[in-house]
Amino acid sequence: MNLDDIRQVEQYVAIAEAALRELSSAQSITDAETIVSKSREDALIEHLKTAKAGLDRARDMLDAADRDGDPDMISLVRGHLDRKTLEYDELYATVRRELVALTKARLDAHVDVALRRQVLDAACDAAAESASQL
Repeated sequence: MNLDDIRQVEQYVAIAEAALRELSSAQSITDAETIVSKSREDALIEHLKTAKAGLDRARDMLDAADRDGDPDMISLVRGHLDRKTLEYDELYATVRRELVALTKARLDAHVDVALRRQVLDAACDAAAESASQL
């Protein structure tokens, strides 16, 4: 048994241990970020649902005004519906962008964890191979 070979195995083991610590840390961070991200997504979707309900109420108001046949009320409610539609469309675009960004960040974090797992696997393989040759 050569002392240099033992040192090399110890180095591979140290690299594997460091990779495991990094993987564990990255996984913990990713798990926490996923919880926060999901919470933010839920809040955004709820905000969008509330805006959609307001838009639906404005449409119902326009239907009622149309049934009543009052041109002034129809014009007033149509203006209100137009504003609600514009607000909803802007909110939808904003929510969509933010949801895409949150999803991308979550996917990037999972990719980082997967890469760290590959590094750990390679380090363990190298340590095992080196140890088997002792």
